[in-house]
Amino acid sequence: MRVLITGANGFIGRWLTRRLAADDAVETVAAIRAPNSVQFEGARATRLSDLADRTEVHDVINSVAPDIIINLAAYGVSPDRRDPVAMFNVNAAAPVAIVQAASALGAAVVGVGSQSEYTANNVVEQQIQETDPIGSQALYGASKASAWLGASATARQLNCSYIHLRLFNTYGHGEAAHRLLPTLARAARTGDKAVLSDGLQVRDFVYIEDAVESLVAAAHLANRQRSGLVEAVNVCSGDGTSVRRFAEIAASAFGLPPQQLSFGTIGRRPDDLPYIVGSPEKAFSLLGWTARHSVSEGLAKVAAMQAAPNSESLQ
Repeated sequence: MRVLITGANGFIGRWLTRRLAADDAVETVAAIRAPNSVQFEGARATRLSDLADRTEVHDVINSVAPDIIINLAAYGVSPDRRDPVAMFNVNAAAPVAIVQAASALGAAVVGVGSQSEYTANNVVEQQIQETDPIGSQALYGASKASAWLGASATARQLNCSYIHLRLFNTYGHGEAAHRLLPTLARAARTGDKAVLSDGLQVRDFVYIEDAVESLVAAAHLANRQRSGLVEAVNVCSGDGTSVRRFAEIAASAFGLPPQQLSFGTIGRRPDDLPYIVGSPEKAFSLLGWTARHSVSEGLAKVAAMQAAPNSESLQ
């Protein structure tokens, strides 16, 4: 199985590329943004400089001739990347072009969506199902919802298999510096306070190794059925944990004293919903996947990796 990964030099992409490169049954090609010096042991790298360039997307996919494309490329995750046009070009238009190119080769596509696609429900605290409404008021969530709508419709039209994985709060070693875990790790190193919101939001946290296994399972399923399979799937644990509790467990794992957790220092973002927990039933029934790490177990692994001498290997 030849797998082409777009967005291979991102947080999830680096983990996934290493996981697949260790699989003797998989030939992995990492599509990385040029210029980029990231090297992937056991994986061939190819340059893809502009996902918004449909011709380049098609040329790169045709040159690799993959069986499966796993599209991890995204714009808008970092706070300094909020241009709406760029966001919809990369997150919504590019997946359609990828499905078109895959279909012409008889390949299938695994796309990565987000919990933020779902329409806000501020009243009922219940697990989100894949059949629940999508249509976020936040730009990033709206662009990811558009990816599902556009890519799935295109896949049905072209009879190309497309599995859209809606990842819930994925965490682990190697996250971007602005995120919660790196913030707590820095506070542990420097002795400074970790500036946080009140932390009362409830989230469904998924450890990175578990998230990667969902992508692997989806790739194998798509390889077995390269036409006619179009599905959206939640990648979640089904368990809710408050951001405050998550931070407290992480602080304990990192050796960060509780008094350095400055809860309530900053306000929540306007689109920071109070409760987002998913239903994992479809992921289990369709992919045979379930989250295997509890929050405590996942954070213990993060702490061990950050303390290791080669802790930069997944940065």
